[in-house]
Amino acid sequence: MRKWIILSVILGFIGAAAFYSPHIGINGQLGIECPPCPHVMALWRSQTEAFVRLTLAGGVLNTIFFGSLIVLAMGFVQAFKWAMRAGRRQ
Repeated sequence: MRKWIILSVILGFIGAAAFYSPHIGINGQLGIECPPCPHVMALWRSQTEAFVRLTLAGGVLNTIFFGSLIVLAMGFVQAFKWAMRAGRRQ
């Protein structure tokens, strides 16, 4: 379980960095990297600062989103296994 959560953290921040990469002159967008990223732009001193702040905010949101999906999926798998074991006992 711990490995899956770490994977969700890594994917969350990589996705957010790719989504906001145009701020630093690199276009790494594929259109699927950051589903919950905020699209509200504010005025910052530099594009690099905007990239860092948006990547941190989007990465945290992605981590919560992906982590929740992983925990939910693992819960369904465990519930299914439990139901199968309970059905065999009867």
